[in-house]
Amino acid sequence: MVYGQTGTAPNIGGVIVKKLTKTLCFSFIFIFLLSSCDSLSKKNVKDVKGTETPPQEVKVEEVKKAKVTIAGDIMFHDGLIQSAYLGNNKGYDFHYMFEDIKPRIINSDVAAVCLEGSMHPTWKPTGYPCFNTPASALDALKDTGFDIISMANNHVMDTGKAGFYNYLDEIKKRNLLVTGAGLPEDDKIAYIEKNGIKMALIAYTYGTNGIPAPEGTVNYIDEEKIKNDIIKAKGKCDFVMVWLHMGNEYVRKVEDEQYRLYREVADMGADMVIGSHPHVPKKSEVYDSNGRKVWIIYSLGNFLSAQRPKEAEKTYLYTDVGLIADFTVVKDKDGVHIEDADITPIYDLKYREGNRIIYRIVECSKINDYKEATQEQKNYVNKKYNELIGEHDMSVFKHN
Repeated sequence: MVYGQTGTAPNIGGVIVKKLTKTLCFSFIFIFLLSSCDSLSKKNVKDVKGTETPPQEVKVEEVKKAKVTIAGDIMFHDGLIQSAYLGNNKGYDFHYMFEDIKPRIINSDVAAVCLEGSMHPTWKPTGYPCFNTPASALDALKDTGFDIISMANNHVMDTGKAGFYNYLDEIKKRNLLVTGAGLPEDDKIAYIEKNGIKMALIAYTYGTNGIPAPEGTVNYIDEEKIKNDIIKAKGKCDFVMVWLHMGNEYVRKVEDEQYRLYREVADMGADMVIGSHPHVPKKSEVYDSNGRKVWIIYSLGNFLSAQRPKEAEKTYLYTDVGLIADFTVVKDKDGVHIEDADITPIYDLKYREGNRIIYRIVECSKINDYKEATQEQKNYVNKKYNELIGEHDMSVFKHN
């Protein structure tokens, strides 16, 4: 090449400088990116606004459960009172009558029963027709595991005002809850909270055998009152049970008025409806109340009494058997509902032990285990068990 000719000579040094500059720039950018990635890996990621995004926690929905047991009517007839008498004016002890059934009751979170009668403080204990029950019967019920006593029954005024008010006082002395009756200023609703679930039991009776109760003390069946009480309880509770003491005695068939009223009470908002008074067990059903599954038991029958069937006359049949209802109230993300509902048929086993007549509440399914039971009693109870257990379908409540 001849220097001095027209045109620009190659600038070798400039080219080298430019290449070095580009190489250095790329190297710096690469190092910066590596440094930034390393820095990010050691810090919380930030969003576009520069705020830290907390690590996401997996929320586990809490499920609350409470087991509930409801037993039927207790009537301490003369035979039971005599059996519990300790002699020599030592009083009465009814504990043994409940020992066989106690494990089932005491293992529940909430247990309720209806004790028919009154408790006059000075009158002699008597059975039918004027039930004056020894207050020590309440000690046996509490020891068995019962939490709530229903006073809404037709015998609660049998010994007048004194017997009624003393009965109420004796329940409260033992820190038991009462439903269906109380002082005029009481709302006569039993509220109880277990395992984070708030429940209510409200009871009503069709009447008090023509003996008027002091105004405002006993819950009589009145549809407007029932509706208002359910609304009141619903404002405080997760689960509301209504207990109706009504129906024709010794009639096993569900009567039209029972179908109407019990279902109407369910439609009022009750989560479960329980029946008693007929002295015989009746069927149950799962009623669809506007999409809610409401368990209705039309009669639990007797829990403990001295009544016995007269097979020859075909009277008082099924008075020596009854039902216990067990179920679990569940509160979860879907609301409150029943799970694992079950019915247990029971039998009032009666036999002689020396000069004493013994009464024990036993599960029908276990009758063959009792050497005290005669073969005739075993055959009878097994037959009744198969009949009673087939009248209840709670499969909709079974936990999957």
